[in-house]
Amino acid sequence: MKVLVLGGGYEQGGNDYSFFRAFQELESIENVTFLRHKSLFTKDTFFINRVFKKITGNSFPLFVNQYNKLLINKIEELKPDLIFAYKALWLKGETILKLKSQYPKIKVTHFHPDNLFNNINVESYFLEAIRFYDVHFVPKKNNLELYHQYGNKSTIYLPYAADLGWHYPAKTLSNEELNKYSSDISFVGTFETDRAELIKKIAENLSANIKVWGSNWDKFANETNLPNLHFNTGHLFPEEMSKAIHHSKISLAFLRKSNKDDITARTFEIPACNTLMMHEKTDEAMIFFEDREDAVFFSTIHECIELCKFYLENDTIRNNIANNGYRRVVEDSNTYKTRAQKIIDFCMNDIL
Repeated sequence: MKVLVLGGGYEQGGNDYSFFRAFQELESIENVTFLRHKSLFTKDTFFINRVFKKITGNSFPLFVNQYNKLLINKIEELKPDLIFAYKALWLKGETILKLKSQYPKIKVTHFHPDNLFNNINVESYFLEAIRFYDVHFVPKKNNLELYHQYGNKSTIYLPYAADLGWHYPAKTLSNEELNKYSSDISFVGTFETDRAELIKKIAENLSANIKVWGSNWDKFANETNLPNLHFNTGHLFPEEMSKAIHHSKISLAFLRKSNKDDITARTFEIPACNTLMMHEKTDEAMIFFEDREDAVFFSTIHECIELCKFYLENDTIRNNIANNGYRRVVEDSNTYKTRAQKIIDFCMNDIL
């Protein structure tokens, strides 16, 4: 079987690239190609489209038409049996129909990592194309019904996962690295106002050494003067992320409110690094991890602060929970390889 992964942003650390890596590990896959959406354009073309989208909310039609034409040419060259499209906002329904007509056995599948209820995560081209995909693999249970409303009832719940080649207990560090990455509490993620306020309250109420890693924290970092709160701004590559999480005693898992998240990729990535995960309490997250056994869940910031205080003072209990969480990721197969196999299992019968 030949697979084309149509992906988005960073190759190093992106969920789309983790799927690509997982497909490569499967014995049933003959060949896997990773094609970034943006690779079909010049930087100038992409910049023009970005400006147009900021003004109108949709990509420039000529840009989208060019994208679909170039993509068809690439697919004609590669002749994949399965297309795994990751957040393919520009792939038009008419293109999917043309591919199915030209290659009757081809499977065109989709995975959208974000919330369809938020307009920033979709475009009209994608919404119009939803009904033409063979199946949508959906990581958010609260989005399943929305795909049905847009005319596609072939949806499969496929939660996020850990990439064990990227998310792991990074144990061997130099003294310089230990000084850089070690902390009592860590948070890895992009700046959002509610996240920043939560972290600030934790820092104000605990004497713990807290380190924040991620993009867009510069302004908040410059405005916040707490001696125990440290910021490392910018994109964090997988190896760095594993070091930052594993060498903290507790790692925070905050949900993105604009995405209506119940779980995120961090839900699996943090325990894969063998660190106690302090996670906002949701029913969906607690399907995968038992509270106070495999991870620790909180409902309010006051509860989060009290729990952090308790587990920082109780090393044995904290380490046992971290070990249990790690086993739940590995032994329960919450990995991208297992997720990729589920995709193949669904598609295999009609392809062969």
